[in-house]
Amino acid sequence: MARVLKKIMFMCRFHSLKSFRTFGCFRNKKDVGMSLMPWVLFCFFIAVYLFVLLFAHSVHISTKYVVEDALAAAALAGEVADMELFSQYQELIITNLDYSKEVFEESLQASLGLSEQGYPPAESVYFESSVPIQIVELTLYNVCQGQVYTTDLLTASGTLSFTEAEGLGASSGCELQGSLLTDTGTYAYSVNMLSGQKKAIKNTSLYAKIQFGISGYDGTVVMVEKDILTDIQQNE
Repeated sequence: MARVLKKIMFMCRFHSLKSFRTFGCFRNKKDVGMSLMPWVLFCFFIAVYLFVLLFAHSVHISTKYVVEDALAAAALAGEVADMELFSQYQELIITNLDYSKEVFEESLQASLGLSEQGYPPAESVYFESSVPIQIVELTLYNVCQGQVYTTDLLTASGTLSFTEAEGLGASSGCELQGSLLTDTGTYAYSVNMLSGQKKAIKNTSLYAKIQFGISGYDGTVVMVEKDILTDIQQNE
């Protein structure tokens, strides 16, 4: 597109100079029309170019909101608390790792209309259909008895074990990060989001990050990442 614009500008200058050198001034309406033609073409291509840029920008903005909504819905769906433990010990935690991951993946697939392999539909205007949407990170933060435990749902499986004496401490499917609160009463653990913001872990939460491809302004495929942190208690 840049080469085309340069070529049109050169033609405009060339024809303008030629007209003035040959005639000295415009002799009739036909000469005026012929001299203005390159400028009309130039303005036309500029208008088309700006329209394409605005359309691509609007599609990218729409893609952002589509992904955010789908990611939020999937994360909230995947936060399936163990209600039996909650009723007995008032601990709002997620223990069924396989089910939580499965619900998240199914919700994301349904929201974005993905194939079983994670590919967007061929007619999608939001995503590059040749690039599958991938789950880069899916981390569970269980808050149990004042402690923060993490589990990588992409690699872990099975069910976390809970005991009244040790909480999740005896479970092999999670890793202890430390106390939920510091000595001064502030939240001790936080997650660094892609936006640069730090979000504190206050209750059992689910962090998800996905990667997808969109068409760039020059026709190339641009890889983009989006993430979200949802809190199971705040979203009840």
